[in-house]
Amino acid sequence: MSNSEHIPFDQQADLVEARLPGEQRAEVLKHTASCSRCAAEIASLERIVALMRTDDSVDPPEHVVSRAVRLIRTRVSAPRPSVRQRLAAVLQFDSGATSGLAYGLRSGLVAERQLLFNAGELSVELRVAPRGGETFEVVGQVLGPCQGGQVELRGPGSAVVASLNDMCEFALPPVPSGTYAFALHLQDSDVEVDGLQLHS
Repeated sequence: MSNSEHIPFDQQADLVEARLPGEQRAEVLKHTASCSRCAAEIASLERIVALMRTDDSVDPPEHVVSRAVRLIRTRVSAPRPSVRQRLAAVLQFDSGATSGLAYGLRSGLVAERQLLFNAGELSVELRVAPRGGETFEVVGQVLGPCQGGQVELRGPGSAVVASLNDMCEFALPPVPSGTYAFALHLQDSDVEVDGLQLHS
């Protein structure tokens, strides 16, 4: 046995436990005389076996072991809460804030107001339209990675909620004029718009 052919672990264990036949034992001992790596491994194994043989610690009662196993299983199997991101949406476009009239359009009031917000990889398009008197309807669409969710509009004394459809579109019930907080609740993030003003 050359130095490049180190002693496998099972032979080391057999040597320490005195289970090797005479010829094999002599060959292993000859190898360890010139191989410091195998000699160190066998010495370490001998120390471990000696500790195991002199170990006089008492095993814990069965009910303690069972309880520890149950605790570990509960912690491993319990679902971990997902970390939700909270994103503040940034206004990118507001048709109600554009000054002047576009060329080729007649003067007059534009009935529908369009807004576009960005939040990370998402964009939220809102369209606000008056619905008689002092009420407004808010519809829109989420652009970007979206797999369903809900939208919420909270205002003075009222809150309305709607679900996103398969195209990530939504339509909220009409609400009275005022200043609202708009929230988009997705699977792992919440997108928020504060100070959304609905007025004529």
